[in-house]
Amino acid sequence: MAPSTGSRTRVNRALAALLAATFLTVTAAACGDGNGRRSGRDGGGGGHSDDDYDDFDDDDFDDDDFDDDRFNGSSGGGTSSGGTGSTPTADPAQRAALEEAVAAYVAASFVPAPDDAAGLLSQRCRDLLDLQAFTVELLGAVDEHGAGLAARDIRPVITGHTATVSYGVADIPALAVEGEPWIRENGEWFNDGC
Repeated sequence: MAPSTGSRTRVNRALAALLAATFLTVTAAACGDGNGRRSGRDGGGGGHSDDDYDDFDDDDFDDDDFDDDRFNGSSGGGTSSGGTGSTPTADPAQRAALEEAVAAYVAASFVPAPDDAAGLLSQRCRDLLDLQAFTVELLGAVDEHGAGLAARDIRPVITGHTATVSYGVADIPALAVEGEPWIRENGEWFNDGC
């Protein structure tokens, strides 16, 4: 006896949610230490000792080769017009560059083009990445949801050289992303969510 349409729909939804959770879990496992720590710079390990980044100037930034808005004319603080006081302002060019990088990452992920998607990861994440596992996950996501999906409703919050970004992928709720970390390295934005 064939399953009912309602039963198949529930199974498909459960599989989509499982695939999305697996994709995020495997990506985190391939890129991070599994403890929710984002980088070696914030004491989370990430494959680097704190000594690798310490610039000995007692500020919170222990890496002097990033672009900091304090030095390029943007305040990096304050609020956007009409805001509630919690959203930092950002240089419109940096916001546009970040939105473009997010869109490129999602597009590369759903071709899939694993090398291109991996190239949009931060150096720290690339250092930790298992490209084979990453490729398998991208292929699985394309098999489940289809190729050619695009990011939509990209909402970045930029603070200095870091940002968190929330966005949707096509119209698939299971693929929605909230608060994904991004970092600016050598003037370019990279996904730091490993």
